[in-house]
This record gives sequence, C-alpha cells and structure tokens, in this order.
Amino acid sequence: MNKISVVTVTHNSSHIIQSFLNVLLTDRAADAQRVVVVDSGSEDKEATRLAAESSGSVFVSVAKNVGYGTGSNIGANAQGSEWIALVNPDVGVTLDQIEKLVGEARRNNYQCMGPSVLDEEGRLQKSWHPIAAPPWRKRVTPMPEQGDEFPASSISGCCMVIERSWFEKVGGFDESFFMFCEEIDLHKRLLEAGARVGISNLVEVKTPGGASSLGTTKRWSNVERAIAHVQFTTKHYSRLEGAVDAVWRILLISTSPLYKPRLASLHQFAEGIWSRMFHRPAR
Repeated sequence: MNKISVVTVTHNSSHIIQSFLNVLLTDRAADAQRVVVVDSGSEDKEATRLAAESSGSVFVSVAKNVGYGTGSNIGANAQGSEWIALVNPDVGVTLDQIEKLVGEARRNNYQCMGPSVLDEEGRLQKSWHPIAAPPWRKRVTPMPEQGDEFPASSISGCCMVIERSWFEKVGGFDESFFMFCEEIDLHKRLLEAGARVGISNLVEVKTPGGASSLGTTKRWSNVERAIAHVQFTTKHYSRLEGAVDAVWRILLISTSPLYKPRLASLHQFAEGIWSRMFHRPAR
C-alpha cells in the first residue's frame, strides 16, 4: 500500500490540469500512479483525460457533476494508501511538499493537516476558519498559535492531508453537500471523533483561488454557499434553526446585489435545498 495518494477533483478544469500535474510531479514522474484525477461531469472531460493519462496518473470519470466532496470520496476509494492528500487543481504543490506535510502531521500527532496558503503574489491567506454557525449564534474564533504548527477548528479544503483510517472512520465527506461547507462538516466530525486538525507553517502552497472551473459565476457560487450553510445549520444544530437560516438566506438573496438576477438565485436556492435536503438522487 502506498503511504500517500493524491486526489484532485476537476470540473471544466482542462485549462489548468496539465500545469497542476507538471508542478505536482516535479522530478517525480515515476510516482504519477499515486495521483487520481476525478473528472466530475465536465464538458472538457477528454482534454482532462488526455492530460491525466499522458502523465501516468489514474483517471476516473463521473458522468455528472457530483461536487467536491463526492468526487473526493470516489478518488479516495480508487486507491489504497495510508494517507490521502486532497488538492484542488488550481493549487501549486509538489509531491515532496505533500510528503513533508504528512511528515509534519505524523510528528505532531495530527490526523488532518493543511499547509499555509499563499496567493499568486506570495501574500499569506487565511487557511483556517471557525466552524460554521447560523448568523444569530456567537462564534468563538480562536487566534492561531504562533509557531511551526497550530490546531484549528477547520482548515482550507484547497489542500489537506488526512490519515485514511480516520477518513474512513467518520465516513468520508457527507455527499449531500455539493459545494462549500463539506470540509467544515468533515473537520467537525473528525474533531468529535477525537482526531486533531491543524495547520503547518513549514509547508507553503500557492493558489489564485476560484480558478478550478470555467463557467461559474460569483452569483452562482454565493447561492451555493447559502445552500450549504443551511444544510450545515440543519445537520449540526437543529431543523428549526435550519428553517430560520433558510428564511434568512432568502431575505438576503431578495435584497443583496450579490445575488442579481435575484429570480435566478431564488430558483437555484430552492432547487438546491430541495434536492440536497429532501430528495437525494443517486449518482
């Protein structure tokens, strides 16, 4: 069994997947079989397949867009390994860095760990965040400890390593989440099961953020985020608070310019809530 496998989920990402693989496999072409590229219902699937297979990576195609969490579960199940690295295709990271991150996790007794995240200009980005909560609940936001590593309630899903035994222990990602909050939900369940989640400042990766898929808009992403937060509130707090959160999100969509055209956003929100919380079709 490999010590580490790398999973990346693509959706209309052929414009960046070759560069991702080139950086990831720098001086490590022989290890390409440890990389799993899961294409999630892309229109440019064949271009992504060509890039993955020409590098020697494993390519898995899913007929429809199943989202980050489900795609990551599929990729994690495609190979056996002691550790799973989940990396977005717009992140610049090498296998050497991923191995170092796993080493730091082991050395400091973390079962899930992420690196420091920089933007393309090298500016430090916030790579950790508190557990999500409805807007009327006060959230305690602990300041990270200074040093080489520190614990966190949740870390950026753009790049993280997870010990497979713990990933499987909590059942992987909750596949009812399509986009947003799925990593927060996973981290919450890991912490509740007794795992440690944290950040290593000794490993740095770069990402522009939001460059993984072509054809998505900020409005569409804002609505998906609203849907995910209602799901999270309902799952981890109560159905009543979930219903109140849904009403709150509808008011925001109806009034904020971030959601224009509002009718399209309201339709997307209603359809997302129905399909992901009340009617969950098979893949």
